[in-house]
Amino acid sequence: MSKTNFYDLSFDQLKFFLVEKIGVERKQSKMRAEQLFSGVYKKGLTNFSDLTTVTKDLRKELDNHLSLDLPRIVKTVIADDKCIKWLLELNDENKNLIEVVLIPSKSSHYTVCVSVQVGCAMSKNSACIHCATGTQALVKNLSANEMVMQIMIAKRYLNDFGDQRLTNRIVLMGSGESCTNLSNVQQFIKILLESPGLAFGKKSITLSTIGIPDKIKEFSDSVGTRLALSLHSADSEKRDKIIPINKKYPLKEVIESCKYYTDKIGEKVFIEYTLMAGINDSPEDARQLIKVMSQFPSKLNLIFMNTWPGCDIKPVSEEKTNQFAKIVKDAGFIVTVRRSGGRSEKSLCGCGQLRTSSVPKNKTL
Repeated sequence: MSKTNFYDLSFDQLKFFLVEKIGVERKQSKMRAEQLFSGVYKKGLTNFSDLTTVTKDLRKELDNHLSLDLPRIVKTVIADDKCIKWLLELNDENKNLIEVVLIPSKSSHYTVCVSVQVGCAMSKNSACIHCATGTQALVKNLSANEMVMQIMIAKRYLNDFGDQRLTNRIVLMGSGESCTNLSNVQQFIKILLESPGLAFGKKSITLSTIGIPDKIKEFSDSVGTRLALSLHSADSEKRDKIIPINKKYPLKEVIESCKYYTDKIGEKVFIEYTLMAGINDSPEDARQLIKVMSQFPSKLNLIFMNTWPGCDIKPVSEEKTNQFAKIVKDAGFIVTVRRSGGRSEKSLCGCGQLRTSSVPKNKTL
């Protein structure tokens, strides 16, 4: 009998499952679901036999019907700045590989950078020129459980259970384009937010996208966590070359969807802008960026270009980066200059550096 993956289920779905599949009395389903969510997500339960708050018979039924298995850790890379990247082998039929990154902060807390796809939906004729993931064809969308399990890998590594909350931020900025896997991303975020379990706040979760207007609006209506737009150029013709999908989803429409988000959610959009030498780093580029940012509440994350094997794009000097940042800052915007953790070509943990060897097995994908 095949088991249902526990990490796929929202709290309400777990209540229903306990009644319909396990035989728990309906009036007890909420209590039992709370015991399970708390045991797995807050106490680090790895085996239902350890759930001593329920009967042995129920423990046996839970074990027969639900799986708590996590992906196998194939490789661990620890960068000089203590960022950790795990190469994980999924429990799917083809044993696909994904990467997840754990990023420490100065406050002794951690951010988990989650992948949403094996490969990237933007790879075919649409790959962003500065991103290693774009060189890998889309293999598959990750399910909600395959995203939740990335969080659990990090929490188990840190022994982050109880009241300490070491993992306090989640960014969907690993491999893949979140908006092309939105239904699974929505389920993943729903599970993250639920108070009996992981209980993350909406402001601690950031979805990153290159900008798919209708999906940004759907995300605003249904989820409404923080939003990061990978802009990388405010000149539409230049953006066509950096992010070719801009030809399909013009910048004007992307801007309108960002306005929709800020009106609906009341939060600023994080503008992600990777500086690439001789491509998008001039004072005129900065002035064009200001024109876009002026159209909706926003703040700027200015990102150093992270190189990777086969990439010939060069990063921008510290001096020129600071000059670019000053132009935007002097226009009244909040600017953060971000140096991605683990960004060396030795560790390849930084933004735009994730890539695995998995290849599509299904030609219809």
